[in-house]
Amino acid sequence: MATIELTITLKGPLHVGGNLAAARDIVPFARDARGRPCIPTTTLKGLHRAATEQVAIALGLKVCHSPVLSQMCHPINSETGCVVCRIFGSAWLPGQVFYHDLVLTAAVLTETRVAAPQSRRRQVRIERHATRREIVPGPLTLTGRIDHLIHDPALLGLALAGLRAITAIGGHSATGYGLCTIEARAIDSLKRPVDEASLAAALRQLLRETP
Repeated sequence: MATIELTITLKGPLHVGGNLAAARDIVPFARDARGRPCIPTTTLKGLHRAATEQVAIALGLKVCHSPVLSQMCHPINSETGCVVCRIFGSAWLPGQVFYHDLVLTAAVLTETRVAAPQSRRRQVRIERHATRREIVPGPLTLTGRIDHLIHDPALLGLALAGLRAITAIGGHSATGYGLCTIEARAIDSLKRPVDEASLAAALRQLLRETP
């Protein structure tokens, strides 16, 4: 099986939410079946698919409306799915990428952040509350791999572009956690690096053929 090798460089602390049902006063970090802190496969796959959709749209390629099940690709007869579903699958198409939990070796710490939101209308502070969550401090570099069965070089090039477009992992929108850069390279089934120029040429050809 061919692979995509990943190098994730975290610019600061990372928080990936874990099992909230087990939480008390601390928002836990995600853990694998052995209790080790990790970036779960579901987190990485969701980020990868969303980033690849954005790249495909920016290139002018047609994509379906995931994750709405009724609006995702359901090809029949000789039809094919959109470029994203042909990589990641849908309810009616098997996915071509297979992820692994990225286990972290760094120590998990507990951080407290205090928020004091204000009413814009009244110009007063509404309340003050503290949130405690588990984090992995940064900067930090992680490595991992994604196995795949993507035989179309244009789709493989698109999948690589999606990975490289990811800029944050986990809870980042309001907290600033998880800002990162991702380097990715394709390795064939014989453990040889795939020529990037050929992938780019195949993707350009796909764009020319797209109505």
